[in-house]
Amino acid sequence: MATRRKQTPKRTPAKKPGDRRFGVGLLSAGAAAIGIGATLLAVVLRRARTAPEGHPAPDLSPKAPAPVPETRAPEHFRPDPTAVPTAEEREALRPATGHATGFAADRGSAFADPQDAA
Repeated sequence: MATRRKQTPKRTPAKKPGDRRFGVGLLSAGAAAIGIGATLLAVVLRRARTAPEGHPAPDLSPKAPAPVPETRAPEHFRPDPTAVPTAEEREALRPATGHATGFAADRGSAFADPQDAA
């Protein structure tokens, strides 16, 4: 009878410490590349979306002559500075004073007396 040798389990090679660092570095480089690509895409799309410059305004250019009374709008197109506004116009120009929602507490909802605060 032959004697059998005891079988030893197969060893797996020990992981090198640099293996994990390589994976993390590769992941970081990929994330940076995606971020740079997204930024460049946003810049390109924003430039494509900008409005055209519009028409030139020669009266606003620095070389335009200073306005004089003869070049003003005709009299019937100018507003009357002495006119009294109507009630509807006055109401439309009145500031809004209603309740504004926000994070601050309403008046009276906080402690009124310093004795109650304790």
